[in-house]
Amino acid sequence: MSGTTSIRRVLDAATAHGLKVRQNHADDYMMQCPLHTPDNDPSVHVTYRDGRTLICDMHDQDDKDSAGRIAEAIGLTLSDLYDDPIEAGGTRGYFDTGYDRWIREWAAKQAHRRAGERHTETIAPVVGGPYAMPAPYVPSNTLPALSERFTAICAALGIARPCYGPVWAECPVCGREGGLQVLYNPFERATLLCCLECGGGRDYADKLMDMLHVPAPDWRSNGTEIMAYDTPDGVTYTYPDGAQVHRRPDKRINSTGAAGAHPLWRSPEAARYMPGHPVFLTEGEKDAATLWANGYAAMSGIGGAGAFANRVSLDNIRGALAGATVVAVVDKDTSGLKWARQVRDRLAPVVGTLTFVQAHGTAHDTTDTVMTHDMRTEWFDTLTMPASATTPDTPGDTDTGGTPDTDTVHQADTSMDTGMGGVMDADDDGTGTRVDPDMGFWASRPYLARIRDAARATMTSPWAVLNATLCRVSTLLPPNIVVPAMIGGQPSGHNLFAATVGKSSEGKGLAEGVAARLIPESRGAVTTQPASGEALAAMFAARTTVDGEDGKPLNVLECVNCRAMLSVPEIQVLGAVMGRDASTLTGELTKAWSGETLGSRTKQKTNSIRAPRHGYVFNLIAGVQPGNAGILFNQETTGLPQRFLWADARDPYGTDPDDDMALADCDAHIDPLISDTSDMPDIGREALTALYRYGGVGDMPHGEGQREAYPLKPVRFPEAAWKETRRLRAETNRNGAPEDGSGHTNLTRLKVAMLLPWLDPDRGDRMAVTSDDWQTAGMIVRHSTKVCRQCREQWEAEAVSDAARKAHVKRAGERKAIETESDLKAQACEKALAYIVKHTRPGGRVQGRTVKQNLASKLRDYATYALLTLEKDKRIECVEKSSSSPTASWWGPANVGM
Repeated sequence: MSGTTSIRRVLDAATAHGLKVRQNHADDYMMQCPLHTPDNDPSVHVTYRDGRTLICDMHDQDDKDSAGRIAEAIGLTLSDLYDDPIEAGGTRGYFDTGYDRWIREWAAKQAHRRAGERHTETIAPVVGGPYAMPAPYVPSNTLPALSERFTAICAALGIARPCYGPVWAECPVCGREGGLQVLYNPFERATLLCCLECGGGRDYADKLMDMLHVPAPDWRSNGTEIMAYDTPDGVTYTYPDGAQVHRRPDKRINSTGAAGAHPLWRSPEAARYMPGHPVFLTEGEKDAATLWANGYAAMSGIGGAGAFANRVSLDNIRGALAGATVVAVVDKDTSGLKWARQVRDRLAPVVGTLTFVQAHGTAHDTTDTVMTHDMRTEWFDTLTMPASATTPDTPGDTDTGGTPDTDTVHQADTSMDTGMGGVMDADDDGTGTRVDPDMGFWASRPYLARIRDAARATMTSPWAVLNATLCRVSTLLPPNIVVPAMIGGQPSGHNLFAATVGKSSEGKGLAEGVAARLIPESRGAVTTQPASGEALAAMFAARTTVDGEDGKPLNVLECVNCRAMLSVPEIQVLGAVMGRDASTLTGELTKAWSGETLGSRTKQKTNSIRAPRHGYVFNLIAGVQPGNAGILFNQETTGLPQRFLWADARDPYGTDPDDDMALADCDAHIDPLISDTSDMPDIGREALTALYRYGGVGDMPHGEGQREAYPLKPVRFPEAAWKETRRLRAETNRNGAPEDGSGHTNLTRLKVAMLLPWLDPDRGDRMAVTSDDWQTAGMIVRHSTKVCRQCREQWEAEAVSDAARKAHVKRAGERKAIETESDLKAQACEKALAYIVKHTRPGGRVQGRTVKQNLASKLRDYATYALLTLEKDKRIECVEKSSSSPTASWWGPANVGM
């Protein structure tokens, strides 16, 4: 492998050409486009996967040749997008021709070509005459209230009556009377503006927004219209099943719970106007929201143009659009036509009628045409789509049509090169057998292969066993072996936290047993679970009395044990402790992972228990059920979930139960990686005692043989690790902590890298991390990030389902309570009337409280209601009224007709 990775080659070239680069998360960036200037907001997506760099121009994601043009513009070739550049005349490696952004899509298409199933659709749609828009039918009082920013803009422009639908004003820039259209988009939470004379470009927007006193962070221009947002936080679109898409004025997009298929956005609200009115379907939420602002019901699917086929729930389509009149608005680009074909293939068999329209004139999409035309009759032209092809869209298509989120980036690479110019699916070896996509990782090092074989022989997860093995290695090492201070002034310890994700009975604890066989614990680590934050320090330190130099007893700190290896089978146990009032466990756990001083100094020094930095090793393995994962994810602000190495408890590519390996004795496949710790370094009790009594390495006295009595031993790292660590820190200094919570990822990688040499029995110098170790650690951390993301999405989905179930039960309970109360009221009236009639002679009377006392206990609360209702129905009458209450009054049967 060459010394420079392809991602670093691309980023260095971009920087050298003066292009702005913004990091999304590890190995994932947005870069300014050298082909589109000015490109103020980086629009080229650059991601690094398994030795190759993928480039996508977000201006047109279907332009597969753009990667080559972008590479050429920064002085590179397609060959440079591989870690090992392809020599002239050499093998092309993963690609035979061109460069495709999404490997999964490319692999699927290649497979279809080999099978003779190529799907093409060369017949272009035919643009027809104008589409006649119906009269608006959505009442404005059903939409959210107009915002303060919109009303302020209207006031500044002299618009007397702000309202929904387009309003027109004199343009303060060019002076055209009635030339400036202003529209409030309630679900985009933005005021849209466009001048028929000036347009809506950036230069015009700068002048207009300055005149209207709208701060720069709150608005943006797409070249056609201006969006002045109510808040710089932008907007959150919430789907019926709880999935959310967040969009900010700076065009940053992220999502929550967006994996998988989802209902159409605002489909329940649109259903209120079916039948009787056409409902509109658009590619994105903003366009649908614009139609709502103009009085039309509209919907959209999650994920953008290319995602309709795979990301929209077919059950929702059948339920929400059965028999409906649907008008699909197609954007004017390649992605729009792809979306239209997917809509046609999936909606035509379900809806009543399906009409395709497209923005009129030069406008690109719904919002553009609405804002650049002053008449509804000029909004859309009809579009005649060709008949559906015999073959559906290519399976495995992962193009979302929008800015790729974390899911897309990490799921793109699921193909394997056959070495014969063809591609086979990662889950299939050509014979129907599932193939582990991480097969190359496990085969890259002998110790990794041994861990995998031990896990597969015992039918446990190799990744969970690996994480647990790393924690156990860390426990065997002394606390004075450290990661050097690449940034800051303090070295870091090697403490690790591991989370094994799985539902009940999926084997979260099995992997720990296998790891214990691979790395037996022989140095007496503490295993007791903490009952409080203060208990962490007490695992390692205690107060003891010794004789002072003057013969008087001294109360001093003593190290009782410098190692802890905790196993928490269910994270809920840890959550119960963290949830107690005034609990400090969460904060102490984050400190323990970072290797900081545990405990605190109390008023009475003799009662203080503290475990100093570099004086202890603390490792934790926790079992996490997705439904309980909120215990960790709710602590994101303290950084707790980001400190874990994550692994799935299941192994979908595990050994077949009928294989010889599965039927053989498990012991034959579990050969300890470390059976003898005699050659592993350790630290003596005297050195630890000195450290604990002084409180820290820096507090120990100077002089020969004094501070050196507790020497720190930094592990040597390759240059790549130093550069990456310092580069990430520089980006944090410039841009703040990463929004995706990856701020601790690099330190985790450093810890994993320093532990890997101890798993290699053939390694000579274990205090040196090699470049291969650094790369292997990167793969482990990337897998952890993927599992963490999947666990979060599953937790969010379960939380949404649980909330929906509770809401359903609550509504059912409320309905039942209303029905029960109605029955009780009727019974109270019947019993009260019967009592009054029975216990009064003609002209007699009975007091209301007597009636109440003679009702059944469950009816007494309704006595007053019964008396007043019977009186209103003229079945009883008040003989003597009391001002205090109806039950204090006297009642008798009504003399009807007398």
